[in-house]
Amino acid sequence: MNIVSEAVFAHALRQSLAGLRVKAVCGPGRSGALASVYASHLLGVPFLPFGTPCPERLRPLLIVDTAA
Repeated sequence: MNIVSEAVFAHALRQSLAGLRVKAVCGPGRSGALASVYASHLLGVPFLPFGTPCPERLRPLLIVDTAA
């Protein structure tokens, strides 16, 4: 099991998000919920719980999943 520090996680997420133009973020359950909330804060866009219908005004929608 590898443990990733918050600083390393934040850096990797920032790099992955660089240049993306999205209006909302969501992520499935345990494998994406935490990272998608984090991404929504970094991007300054709303978080939508997974499975919630995405209104047209919040598209494009980024779906974050950290499962390998």
